[in-house]
Order: sequence, then C-alpha cells, then structure tokens
Amino acid sequence: MTKILVWNCGNDLTHAEREAKHLESLRSADCEVLVAPPSVEWNGLAAISSASKPTIFHFIGHGDPKGQLVVRENGNRVTRPATDVIRVVRAASASLEGVYLSGCFTARIGPELLTDLPPTAGWAIGTVSEVDDDLAAEFSGRFYDHLIGSAGSPQQAYDVATAYTVADWEEVHHAAWFVRSQLPAVDQMAQTIGDCLHTIFNRPAFKETMRNEVSMKDLDDALQDVSHALGTGQLLSRRTGTVIPPRSFPVEWLQEPTVNDCVEKAVRGITAVRQALAPLRAGDHGNADRIIGNAFNFDPSVTPAEWMKRANKVDRARNQILKSVNKILIRNNIPPFSLIPDSYSSAKISEAVSRQ
Repeated sequence: MTKILVWNCGNDLTHAEREAKHLESLRSADCEVLVAPPSVEWNGLAAISSASKPTIFHFIGHGDPKGQLVVRENGNRVTRPATDVIRVVRAASASLEGVYLSGCFTARIGPELLTDLPPTAGWAIGTVSEVDDDLAAEFSGRFYDHLIGSAGSPQQAYDVATAYTVADWEEVHHAAWFVRSQLPAVDQMAQTIGDCLHTIFNRPAFKETMRNEVSMKDLDDALQDVSHALGTGQLLSRRTGTVIPPRSFPVEWLQEPTVNDCVEKAVRGITAVRQALAPLRAGDHGNADRIIGNAFNFDPSVTPAEWMKRANKVDRARNQILKSVNKILIRNNIPPFSLIPDSYSSAKISEAVSRQ
C-alpha cells in the first residue's frame, strides 16, 4: 500500500493547488493520499506523519539557495534544512521510503537527502536550481502518473518525467538519488525474521490461556524479550540473557515495508497486553503469580466475574500479537501459531454473576 502525505506550504504559488489536487486524484484501493490541512505547521508535522504513516512525503513550496525549505511556524514563514524536515517525518513514520521536495533549490545538498531514509530502497527527488511552479507541477504529475498509474519504480518514473520535460520544456531542473540496497532480498529477510519470531513466541506464555495458570511474570518476561527483538533484531537467551547470533538479524531489516507493517502491529499488541495484564498482577491477592480456578485467589473487592473478564482480555490481546506474527510466518511457509481461546466462556462468567 502506497501512502502519500502532501504538505503544501506554497499557498502563494499559482500552481501549488493544482499539484496537490493531482496527487489527490491518484487515490485508489492501493494508494492513500492525505493533503495536510493548511493549519498544519512545522510543530504539527510529526503528529500528522505519525497518524498517516506515509511511505512517500511530498513537499510543495519554496526553497532557498542553501537547500532549506520555507515552512510555516507560529504563523510565520521560516526556513528549515531539508534534512531536518525529512528526519521529523521519518521518525514519526518508519514506513517512509521516498521524499519528493517540489520547489526551488530543494535538492542542493544532493545525496544527503537520503541520510535518514531506509537502506532498502529509499529515494529523494528535488531541484538543483530555480524552477517555475508550472514546470514543477508538470514534472510532479508526470512522475506520479507513472509511479502510481503505471506501477513503475521511482527510477523509471523519474526517467519518464525527465523525458517528457526535455521534450516539452527543453530544460530539466530536477535531480534524484536512489539507495542501492546492500541488504538481502525481502524474502530472505522475512524468512530469517520469521524463524526468529517463531522461536521467541514458541513458549507457554503465548500458547496457554490465563486460566491454565500461566505465570504472569513469565508472560511479562516474554513481552520484554519480544520488545527487545522487535526493537534491535537481537534474540536473547532465556537462560543467560545474552544475544543468540544465529537467531538474530540486522535491525535495518525491520525497516523493510512488508516486515515493518507486521512489526508495528505486533508492537501495538504488546502495549495492549501489558495494559490488560497490569490489573491482574495488581490484584493477585494470594501472590500466586497466576490465576487459580475461577480467580478465587484474587482481590475479593472485585467480583470473580470481573476477574474472569480481565483474564479473557489478556488472552485476546495476545491474539492480536499472534495474528501479526502469523502473517510473516505464513508468508514464509512457517507453521502459524494457534490463537489462544478465552479463559472463561460467557456461560461460566454468567454463572459467576448469578452467585454474587
């Protein structure tokens, strides 16, 4: 899925609105386009990037001869280095692959624009001199028509836009840089990551219901192991806590879009499990580190039926993680994990309510 975030800071440019509307016209089932509202200034760029998770960031506006972009900040026009703008968007959206800076002098710093883009196919396009805004809008349209409409690569789309510009305008102000990935093929990365994930999830903490006396401490330890692996690529030994090199992988592999989407969902799932687990750990009245029977060992100030519901919530939250992991496993012909059933059925909870 291609997701384009458009930040139009060129409200005084005659053709800026036309350029933004052309991008909006590319919306389809496979391409999302969000044009940031005019109210979005520099301080709000991270928030809208985080919400939209773009794979492409498209800037429309002015640049100065130093390669800085003119942006809005507190109602004023200020300049920011292009690399700072890219860094903010990239920090908020790990899925960012490409950057298109439509304005004068936006690519004066050349390949430095790629510094904060992923090492698995990052690209950046801008201009190395002054450019009329009608030409800027035309070049942008040609580029995206081929990139999205013809499913071309960024390099092909740039070459097509350049060819049309030479034919119609006899001048080209744009330049582009493309990362030549040094990483393995996507399928190899996903296979290695899949093997790693299968290893770290292949434990009772991600198989048994809470009612089957799963240790809450073991579950929390497992969540920490998963968080570490998804943040660093390092699989830790459960016994010694040291890194297991054969089951680890470079952290950059996690930036590959097809892997990153599953990883982000798994990370959100870990947060949900921790939030659901916290009340159970706090209510462990008998300090048994597990649910016994119908939660009779838990704080009696809360009804057994409520404890049952909270146990089910932990089971279901773990399933959200497993669903994300299973996507990677299935893609690489690794047997997926079975989902965890609810600890307590609706009938069992209703029975507990009737005894209150």
